[in-house]
Formats: sequence, structure tokens, C-alpha cells
Amino acid sequence: FQLRVNGAPVSPPVSRGYATIRREWKRGDIVELSVPLQVQRLTAHPKVLYSRGQVALRRGPLVYSFEQVDNTASLDDIVLPLDAVFETQFDRNIGGGIVKLTTTGLARKTADWKGRLYQPTDVSEPKPVTLTAVPYAVWGNRGMGEMVVWIGSSF
Repeated sequence: FQLRVNGAPVSPPVSRGYATIRREWKRGDIVELSVPLQVQRLTAHPKVLYSRGQVALRRGPLVYSFEQVDNTASLDDIVLPLDAVFETQFDRNIGGGIVKLTTTGLARKTADWKGRLYQPTDVSEPKPVTLTAVPYAVWGNRGMGEMVVWIGSSF
């Protein structure tokens, strides 16, 4: 991030996620904060077994989630390709206005288990699907449905 006070760059100490600016403040002082807004893939520590081989998405300070209401494929079956390109779209109808992320992902074919514990692996190619993610802070406001933050990633 970049921080300016009255147009001059400042580099305050950061502790526990907080930047502290100590100065004599005056009426009319202007603080500007610039945060990069490119979409980043996050990977969990390898000892977090549940998230191995998966990624989460962050844009600026916000972590994103995938809700079933926005995605046609089962959330358990989606994979984010390494070369996925994200588009942003402002949606004023969710949470007073949010930026959604969309991209083309892949969906594995959902297996029909019919009470079986094991079956041969389906080796068919995954199908392209449109994936939509919303900020984690606003999920769950459009009815019941599944939600995931960590999704499979092709490496």
C-alpha cells in the first residue's frame, strides 16, 4: 500500500496490521491510502491440510467467496485454472454495492454415487464454466446455499 499525508509520502510503522501516523493534526489535513486492487491467489500454509491444493482470492483488503446462488456448477467440483483472468463488475444489488469477480473456471463432472463407497475415477475432461465470487463479508444474504472460500486450483 501507499500512504500520503497532504500529498507527501509517509512510511509509518505497521504493527499487527495497523499503521500509526503520529503527528500534530490540523483542520484540512488529507490522508490518502492507495491499495493495489489486482486479484491475488492466496495459498495456505502446507500444514493446513483442508486447504492443500486450493486457493483463495483477495482483491485489495477483501477476501472473496463463491456462493452457490451465483455458480451453476457444484462448488465442490470447481477448479480455478492457473491462467484464469478476472473481470470486475460493480453490483449495487448486493450489500449496498459490491465488486464481484468473474472468470472462466473448470467443473469436474459430478459423480453419481448411488450408495457406493468406491467407484472408478471419472477421467473425462472438466467443462468450462463461468465462476463468480463476492466479498466474503457479504455472503449469505441471498437465501440458503453453499459457500466456499478455498477452491481447487490447477497448477
